[in-house]
Amino acid sequence: MESGKPYFKVAEEEGTLHAIFPVLNSHNYLGKDCMAGCHEGKVGDVLGAVSMRVSLKKEQAQLRDFTWKISLLALALSVPCC
Repeated sequence: MESGKPYFKVAEEEGTLHAIFPVLNSHNYLGKDCMAGCHEGKVGDVLGAVSMRVSLKKEQAQLRDFTWKISLLALALSVPCC
C-alpha cells in the first residue's frame, strides 16, 4: 500500500480475489480538492485504502462447465473426420 499502487492476489485454495486500492492525496479526487483544508501532505501521499475480497467460485464453476462442453463438442466434431 505504501507504493500507492493497487494490489491484486488470487487465493486459489479459497477461490477468492483480494484487491486493495490505495486512496491518494490529490488536488482533484472525484471532483474534490482533498488538499484544501481536508488533508495535509504532498500530492500522491496514501490517505487510506479500499480493500475487498470477491468470491470466484461461481466463475470458476462456469469456466469448468464451459471447458467440458467445448471439449466434448470438439471431440464430437472430430469423430466424423476419422
